Amino acid sequence: MAELARSLGRGAVVDWSAVADDRLERLAARFHLSDEEVQLLLAAVVSDLDLRYERVFAYLQDDVTRKRPTVDLLLQLFWPEPSDRLAAMSHLRSTGTLCRNGLVHVDQEQANNTSQLARSIKADDRILAYLLGSDDVDERLEAVTRVLGSRSSSDETATTLLDRQLDAAANYCRFCAAAATIVFEGQPGVGKTTAACALASRLGFGVLMVDVESLVHSELTARTAATLAFREAALQDALLYLSGGAALFEDGDRARALREAFTRQQEEVGGILLISGRAGSDLPAILAGAPVTRIALAMPSNEERREQWRAVLGVALSEEELREVAATFRLSPGQILDAAAAARHLASLRGATADQLGTDDVYLGCRAVSGRGLAAVADEISRHATWEDIVLPSDSLAQLRELCSTVRCRAIVLDRWGFGDKFTGGTGTTALFAGPSGTGKTMAAGIIAGELGLPLFRIDLARVVSKWIGETEKNLDRVFKAAEDSNAVLFIDEADALLGKRSEVKDSHDRYANLEISYLLQRMELYDGLAILATNMRQLMDEAFMRRLTFTVLFPLPEEQDRRRIWRTLWPAGLPPAQDVDLDRLARFRLAGGNIKNVLLSAAYQAAGEGSVVRMEHLFHGVRREYQKIGKPMTEVELARQ
Repeated sequence: MAELARSLGRGAVVDWSAVADDRLERLAARFHLSDEEVQLLLAAVVSDLDLRYERVFAYLQDDVTRKRPTVDLLLQLFWPEPSDRLAAMSHLRSTGTLCRNGLVHVDQEQANNTSQLARSIKADDRILAYLLGSDDVDERLEAVTRVLGSRSSSDETATTLLDRQLDAAANYCRFCAAAATIVFEGQPGVGKTTAACALASRLGFGVLMVDVESLVHSELTARTAATLAFREAALQDALLYLSGGAALFEDGDRARALREAFTRQQEEVGGILLISGRAGSDLPAILAGAPVTRIALAMPSNEERREQWRAVLGVALSEEELREVAATFRLSPGQILDAAAAARHLASLRGATADQLGTDDVYLGCRAVSGRGLAAVADEISRHATWEDIVLPSDSLAQLRELCSTVRCRAIVLDRWGFGDKFTGGTGTTALFAGPSGTGKTMAAGIIAGELGLPLFRIDLARVVSKWIGETEKNLDRVFKAAEDSNAVLFIDEADALLGKRSEVKDSHDRYANLEISYLLQRMELYDGLAILATNMRQLMDEAFMRRLTFTVLFPLPEEQDRRRIWRTLWPAGLPPAQDVDLDRLARFRLAGGNIKNVLLSAAYQAAGEGSVVRMEHLFHGVRREYQKIGKPMTEVELARQ
């Protein structure tokens, strides 16, 4: 047995030419294996390299079924003294370097029936493949990982804030004796993966990226996933990068199990762990016993977006068109690339070439890559009216056009002229549309969205407000987080459901109601997009909220001349009227635009059912029904005037 031990140690029996010497040395260095641990690893490997060793091990153990070495056999081979064997058993425990990193496996199927000494030892298949020259990722990780090459963020000198942050993080990692965790925060596509690769390049490593979302839905156990991920990163001479890893710190049993497994593995093996997530991710300040370093990646400015669009599209759009696209859509560099690809695809579908790319194609491409999280908490309004369809007082119309101009000129005022640096709060635009039901508030929101080329999402606060304490704030937070990267016009309908005047606190209900109002006021002030609120009861709105509004547009009930215009605007060209139809007479009824639309529809259905054209009697009947619906009696004066 002593001779076998010596032969295993120096490789005299087995033909070690199949195993590259540098591979074994690199494996020992990356996992900090001692000479004794290397001996144990080689003994576990030999049966997979030379089948003659199966007969040798079976003979030594006096059992033809035991073709692999047991713990007892290896201890006797390498440690003749009983006292040395007792200490050496730690190498083959689950907490030892070999088992903890998944380099060898101690047969657990025999655990309930035999002592630890009788369990068989086997080298992991991935370790054997590595020693034989394979760099393929472990097949159990293929669906959730990708090996990335290192890359530089700019040049060798620290010229930008990000470069300086990466240099500082690299210096920290070089001199940190314990585990180190670097978190990259920012919107999707802002360059977190590129920054992670740049940091790895500074440290002389590659990057093994793990898609956490795919990992959460995989069948791997949490402990196995963590062990394999850290081991594969070491084999690839790479840093482990958890893409979307901030999701591990959210609620959920699976996320919690993975979080604990990765944290425990990092504590045991040490090393550098890279994590990415959205800005403001709820990560602890300490992970694996070491402080967490956060690197925030900001969205590009308007000028930076314009330069990126120019680099991607070339001369397909004019400078003015590029400036307009950059100002309208707040996209990350990655999203700009995706939007350009989507725009080219849309152009090709209509038979256009890349040089014939139009602004409509680019706008559609931008909308396609913008966040769609709002679809889960709001309803998208896809069909919009035009300026010719809406009837409002001249001052209200002027305010709506000023609102559009304000959104378009944000880049000039905030970025180029520097007003954005003067304000600490949000720099978005907020408007309140106040007026009775049916006066055109939703229509106006659609017109503005169409004018700006942005999607419109309607949020009903009645669906957000909850009777349970704290749930309303959670619902509001979910809405605004979903809206952050949506590049959409946010239309909050029935805002008076929550934004009433704050009252004196007399009981717990008043206190929590005021907290809900204050929370919404804060989120509205920090929202960086265009938010439009609609209310039927402006007089009930809190004054503190009114102060935070950029525009307040009034939608009064239309006067007779305005109602006449509404009747004429809403009457479709394909609807045949009878000769007795008199729109001037119909305009005398005090109805809002929404009510007039309902009257027209009711009259049209009646006429269609009778197989006739729309007559005045059909319209009068529709008016009576509309008055009944809104609970308004027709006065004698109105009847006499008809």
